[in-house]
Amino acid sequence: MSVNKRTFKKNFLPSLKKKAKNSFIENYGNFSLKATESGYITASQLETVKRISIKFLKDHGSNQLRMGKQNIVWLRVHPTFFVTSKGSEVRIGGGKGSLKTRVAKIDSGQIILEFNLESITIARKLLKLISIRLPIKIVLNSNINLES
Repeated sequence: MSVNKRTFKKNFLPSLKKKAKNSFIENYGNFSLKATESGYITASQLETVKRISIKFLKDHGSNQLRMGKQNIVWLRVHPTFFVTSKGSEVRIGGGKGSLKTRVAKIDSGQIILEFNLESITIARKLLKLISIRLPIKIVLNSNINLES
């Protein structure tokens, strides 16, 4: 019996025409960043968003966070698809190409990131920092009562 020797499946990229089904509900934090359009986010962009949000929460978090407790950021998307590419001087044929990067498919309405903060003004600052670095439009979604 022959065994497949490929370690990674070279898959087709999925279509971007549908809305999120199960990943639009907040589960963990009181603020979340929600995508308003569909697109792809690379693994390096997700890592940058994670680093920026952890550093921002360390500087602007509550007193409990400053006293030694961890700043928790919940990433709700993960890069699961591989993007392949061929060299610039390669002739036509010879297969699909080598693996280049990994991307995460983002549907419209899907939650990308969740975090805990007390004030909405600080959360809006974090939204502004993160939205510059992502290729899709995102909005701030809150789970708390804002009248008080």
